[in-house]
Amino acid sequence: MDDNFQIRLLTEILDIKKKLDEIQKELIFIKSENSTLKQQINQNMQQQIQQNKSSQNPGQSSQSQPESSRGSFDRGAISTHPRTGGLAPKDVAIEKFFYSGAKK
Repeated sequence: MDDNFQIRLLTEILDIKKKLDEIQKELIFIKSENSTLKQQINQNMQQQIQQNKSSQNPGQSSQSQPESSRGSFDRGAISTHPRTGGLAPKDVAIEKFFYSGAKK
């Protein structure tokens, strides 16, 4: 009986080793697939960035646009921000925004 137990134990150990080898092979395959997918995503993102840059007007960079609209009160700058309301500094006096009268 003792020999039979040892044989079963050895076969179980061998089966476990085989399963571990299979799992390791699958893990290696998954890691390689993951790295190729990451590379493809990076390539696609770079292509999209290049396409976006090439589709912009020549002479304008994406960084210079926010700087030029900062502090300006033309309609283009106002329409890009939803809370501005389309008002210029000359439309409403600053005193109308803050009440400095007596508190109740």
